[in-house]
Amino acid sequence: MIVKNGESTLARCLESARSVVDEIVIGDTGSTDTTAEIARSYQARIVDVPWQDDFSKARNAALNQGRCDWVLFLDADELLDSGAAADISHLIRNEKVYGYDVRIWNYVRTLTNRMLNRPAEPNPHRIDAAKSYLAYVEHTNVRLFRRHPEIFFEGQVHEGVADRIKRLGFKVIAANFVIHHLGIAEDEAGVRKRKTEYYQALGKKKLIDSPDDFRAHYELGLGELEHFRNPQAALPYFQRALELKPNSNVLWTYAGICYVRMGKLPEGLEALKKAKRLGASDAVHLEAMGDAGYHMEKIEEAKRSYKAAMAAGSNSSLVQSKIGVCEVRLGSATAGLQRIQAAIEREPEFGELYDILMAAALFAGNSELAAATSEQRLSIGSPSADSFLISAGIWSQLGKWDRAAEVVRIGIKTFPQNPNLLSASAEINQRLAAQERT
Repeated sequence: MIVKNGESTLARCLESARSVVDEIVIGDTGSTDTTAEIARSYQARIVDVPWQDDFSKARNAALNQGRCDWVLFLDADELLDSGAAADISHLIRNEKVYGYDVRIWNYVRTLTNRMLNRPAEPNPHRIDAAKSYLAYVEHTNVRLFRRHPEIFFEGQVHEGVADRIKRLGFKVIAANFVIHHLGIAEDEAGVRKRKTEYYQALGKKKLIDSPDDFRAHYELGLGELEHFRNPQAALPYFQRALELKPNSNVLWTYAGICYVRMGKLPEGLEALKKAKRLGASDAVHLEAMGDAGYHMEKIEEAKRSYKAAMAAGSNSSLVQSKIGVCEVRLGSATAGLQRIQAAIEREPEFGELYDILMAAALFAGNSELAAATSEQRLSIGSPSADSFLISAGIWSQLGKWDRAAEVVRIGIKTFPQNPNLLSASAEINQRLAAQERT
């Protein structure tokens, strides 16, 4: 392990692994809390590792201090599954295998989360520590490997040994145990944001050393798109990754998502069709096809794509809501609104669902529902500038100009440079002035 200031989770992690391993080696990269004391209480050996903005260097410093024939690596915000002891004992007897791909369950707060092209799945409540989280997203990584002088960590960030083992021609197969990762769900929003920004900065440094590493471009593109909601910044990374790996349907899917979010719908649809020709059929791709169809006013096609995404494994309340707004626009207002309301009941803290219900209610001509939803939306999460605009528009339709002006005023305090809010404010103030004159 490498750890820095992990006192809140380290004991939990080490407790889960202590019966499985023969030694624990921890590279401490500068803790100022009780991390070292906790580690020593589990008979861990502490290696002081100067931090050099390089995760692989730190992990290799700890790796080099180990003495066992096999290596399992964990992070402090992870837990080893309770059934892993028997599984690992069996796996390390296989003399032909040098590494095992392990399933990692990344717990998240919403079923709309995804990782790469994997949608979130409902939490089966396998461990108590994760019982309050709605879902998890699975990915795999080589976390158990045979000690060998030529097997070591690579990559300044998103580091691993998998590529190294593959290049050496050694055998890697799937393991049958799980590692539970709680950090994404447990971190406060500010902490997670700082971590994401730091990983993104390290990823950019990584490109200096590895400009032709398609995965490095892909990781940076995902960061810009999924974490920073910036498709304009993400697209060049995906385009460069495609130059290096042109037949990746996942890369074409994400390029298409960028185009669609940028409003470049023909380009987005073409990229998504290219992904489909290359074999894309996953829920992320199908949802993106739905988004392209919806924004191109092909509502029936969009609905089919969203339903196909659900059939392909998506459990997303957001996709359910998108189906609902399609139903409203296709004439089934009652069923569509009920579908969106059910999605909100499922995830009441998911602000974007309220935006969709507001828009759907307006399409359905139900101003009262739209107004009530707009009031709820402005107290949920971090409403966007559009949330304030939609709310003000609803109150304007109802003739409640004072309330519309108040909503826009609050919106401008949050988004002071937003041209649409400033324009709406001027228009509403003109209307109020005209009312006063009459």
